[in-house]
Amino acid sequence: MGHGRLVACARPLVLVGVLLLGALPAHAILEEDRLARARNERLAEGQKLAEAGRYGEAEAIGREVLAADPDLASAWSLLGFALRKQGRLGEAREAYERALALDPVHRGANEYMGELWLQLGDLGRALERLAVLEATCPEPCAERRELEQAIAAHRATAR
Repeated sequence: MGHGRLVACARPLVLVGVLLLGALPAHAILEEDRLARARNERLAEGQKLAEAGRYGEAEAIGREVLAADPDLASAWSLLGFALRKQGRLGEAREAYERALALDPVHRGANEYMGELWLQLGDLGRALERLAVLEATCPEPCAERRELEQAIAAHRATAR
């Protein structure tokens, strides 16, 4: 077999190899996208449960999502919220700290950590969380407004 025929026979094999290698990352990207959508749906479900006062169920979803992705600030924030609402303030603080270590400007974690500081009687640290929210959402976002209201209520009862 001459050199020309060998190259001609190898070309289709190289092309198939390139196509297969290209398909693997695309498949992996599609799978990651599917997992991210499923994770976000679970987090949204957990948030709805928390808003409905079903904190134990919201906690379970937060823990479930974190088991699959421990580097997800939103899941740590949800877990902290559910724990705080159940009166487990130390555990809630740890969860918020994890969320903020992953994403220092996470709006929910900053709001909820500020509210936790108010529960613990530390207005100064609550104001630090508010400062982060003021910097990250200059047009008052819901998280900033809610923490501002909580601080105002705290100040009114402290008088």
